[in-house]
Amino acid sequence: MAQKKMVKQKSVDPYINVCLFMFTLVEVLGFTIILPLFPYLTKDIMSPVELGYLSASNALCQMVTAPIMGALSDKYGRRPLLLLSVVSTLLSFLILANAETKFWIFFSRILDGLLGGNLALARSYVTDITVNDKEGRTKSLGMIGSAYGLGHVLGPMLGGFLLSIHYNVPAYTAALLSLINLLFMWFFLKESLPLAKRCTKSISVFSFGTTLSDLFRICGTNREVMETLVIRYAYTFILVLFQYSFVYFNTMRQHNDSIIAGLLLCWFSLFYSLSQSFGTRVLLSKLDERTLFWYMVYTQPICYFILYLTETTEQMLFSLLPLAITSGVLNTLINVLTSEKIEKLPRMMVGGGLGLSSAVGSLARMMAPPFAGFFIQYFADPCILFLYCAFFSTILVFVIWSSTMMRSRLCYYL
Repeated sequence: MAQKKMVKQKSVDPYINVCLFMFTLVEVLGFTIILPLFPYLTKDIMSPVELGYLSASNALCQMVTAPIMGALSDKYGRRPLLLLSVVSTLLSFLILANAETKFWIFFSRILDGLLGGNLALARSYVTDITVNDKEGRTKSLGMIGSAYGLGHVLGPMLGGFLLSIHYNVPAYTAALLSLINLLFMWFFLKESLPLAKRCTKSISVFSFGTTLSDLFRICGTNREVMETLVIRYAYTFILVLFQYSFVYFNTMRQHNDSIIAGLLLCWFSLFYSLSQSFGTRVLLSKLDERTLFWYMVYTQPICYFILYLTETTEQMLFSLLPLAITSGVLNTLINVLTSEKIEKLPRMMVGGGLGLSSAVGSLARMMAPPFAGFFIQYFADPCILFLYCAFFSTILVFVIWSSTMMRSRLCYYL
């Protein structure tokens, strides 16, 4: 009885999960609601190539600064850095709403990328509050992933409606959502990292550079952390490759219009979101975490290959379901695995390590679109990218399997 009571005290407060869910949902809505604005920009202000550079600039800035934001949160706490991140996002949307030149448009997205490491900091927050609570961590990270997917479902649809009112309404609405997010965090979200667990080193340009170099050195020499970073990169690259080529696949091979393609992508995002929270919890009640992880990894190549074979919209509607479920569950399990491995780093490097994981994801999001664009331009058949997704997923299965086998043999001999 005493043991059960102690476990109960360590469980995550459901109220905190609601706070994190709302924070992530509003944050993702703030970004996705402006996505329909980008085609308008290509019509009157910049070329499609420049728009690609615009998206890449945001991802590049996040890749560079996410480890820095994480390391600063190890020193000053998660809450101040989260508030700074939301303030920068709010300012970037206000600048975008009033931008009339390329310079200010690029400046708004770069500003958001430089200081907008919100989701990585949210994962650090979850890691802090779920020490020795594996079930609570899985649930909290699943809630964040669910909110992330739901934001991608609702955001573009709401943005398209607001764009019909005026071109700057989506950006102003995104700024309003960021303001709500800021007030919500200010009044309801408490600090998760106690003073006793913070980094005690003084921060200067040289010492900070040394801290980052130590972070990269420790993560680079830690085999388990490197494996989780490779898995994070491969998973994100394959998923972005699928998302980027999906609309082209519908319009060029299925001959669907952009509305049907968008609805199909929303259909995928809806089940992707639900599977990260509810689906993962249901499956983990039947299977242990390791077994479920392997089932999802093995199933991914099959799902992409089935998608390649679809000939009609109705077939695609059903073939997207297993891909959405396996992708959503796998994303939650990868987040849990990453937080568990990085939590074993020195206490002053947990936030930086999770920021590095976020940077790896940003690198994949930056590299996948040009890769997809190259094959679409030269092969004129985007469905071949689904074969590449299946191929890369198969390679990922082999890499994880061989790494696991090698580690088990080392443990046996040692």
